[in-house]
Amino acid sequence: MSASSQPLNEVQAAVLHLHDEAHLTFDQIARQLDVSTTRVRQIYRVAATRAADLAANGPHALCLLPARARWVVHSCGYHSRAEVRTAMEAGELVAWNRGASVFWHKTMLRGVSHKTWFALYEWAGQPVLPHRSWNPWDP
Repeated sequence: MSASSQPLNEVQAAVLHLHDEAHLTFDQIARQLDVSTTRVRQIYRVAATRAADLAANGPHALCLLPARARWVVHSCGYHSRAEVRTAMEAGELVAWNRGASVFWHKTMLRGVSHKTWFALYEWAGQPVLPHRSWNPWDP
């Protein structure tokens, strides 16, 4: 899979550790990292969400997808791997030209590359993609 194997960067992991395990306040962490308390809260919120996603879903966690693939999932209103897989199977989320153009409800998603499509397709648990151009709306 082209997804990241590390859902948290170094700063996110440090903030999560310092708050949850070392029991430091956000203000104490902010002083250590030389950033604002507000910024520490933002980092913590993202880190805690990603850690919870990983704990709940393991290798199927949304946080393991590349950023653009996560954007597609959220923009289309999906919340899980199963919802994305169902949308693909129903023809609601499809690609033309081996992922060169990705469509959601027959509307092209701009800025979504074939790499994003392949990452989503694999993450959704779909079988190997056919190696040909195809129109999903042809009978």
